[in-house]
Amino acid sequence: MNISDDEFIARFEDCSLASESFHHRDHVRMAYLYLCRYPALEAVQRFSSALARFAEAKGKPTLYHETITWAFLFLIRERLARTGHTQRWSEFAESNADLMNWETMSSGNTTAMRHWHRIWPSTRSYFRTKSARRASCLITSPVPLQLRSHKPELR
Repeated sequence: MNISDDEFIARFEDCSLASESFHHRDHVRMAYLYLCRYPALEAVQRFSSALARFAEAKGKPTLYHETITWAFLFLIRERLARTGHTQRWSEFAESNADLMNWETMSSGNTTAMRHWHRIWPSTRSYFRTKSARRASCLITSPVPLQLRSHKPELR
């Protein structure tokens, strides 16, 4: 999708982005943008809310899966932190090709997914379902996210 980051976020948040052109790679880009703009916990809260709202607006609320969304956000955040420097989207996408393909990620045959299943074992059965194979959504935690007033960053 060749639109500016600001327009991409605005169209996502106001639900005017066409759902048929919002694929897995676009979900990853959107999560990346939120994580670059906000402290990690705030990005999780904002992105999760916006993605659930987007799915609802497009008539597909069951495609949103909070655990998968959160897991992807934390996985992307970990990759951003590992580089030790700011990356442009194109650089991030190129150096994290394993995150860009939903089929590869959901198969569980990547290092990222094996690590993910150790952290969130309950997601393993989800990826074996038909909905998971159809869904091109992102991330849940077994406990609710609590934002504190000081909004700590994961650095």
